[in-house]
Amino acid sequence: MEKSNHYFKKILIVEDDAIVKYAVKTILEDIGFHAELASNGQEALIFLQEKKFDLILSDINMPIMDGYELAKKIRASNTDFKHIPIIGITAQIEPENIQKAKMSGMNEIFTKPINITVLKKLLHTLNHKSELSNI
Repeated sequence: MEKSNHYFKKILIVEDDAIVKYAVKTILEDIGFHAELASNGQEALIFLQEKKFDLILSDINMPIMDGYELAKKIRASNTDFKHIPIIGITAQIEPENIQKAKMSGMNEIFTKPINITVLKKLLHTLNHKSELSNI
């Protein structure tokens, strides 16, 4: 796949389904990103304290700590990663889920199954917003 210039270099994928997790990782790495994996929100919080990430792609429905709770904890924290962009991933795209994702602090919501073209466009849009906010 063609690699493109982007502001986000390192992405944390938070997903409990191993097949989806590795598929998304492969897609992101094929288009030039570095991706690391966490299996739930609690594990993601530990990773965020240990390493710097530029973006989080998080499943919404997970055991231990779901994506909504993860986003709320990140936004309520007094940390360097408080303002990191968060994209929620879900197969359940009802309006109430979109509203709940926004209320929890997610920047965007993305549907499963993963569409590579749509994902690239979403990342490009978020990249552009981040570049503008850093001017």
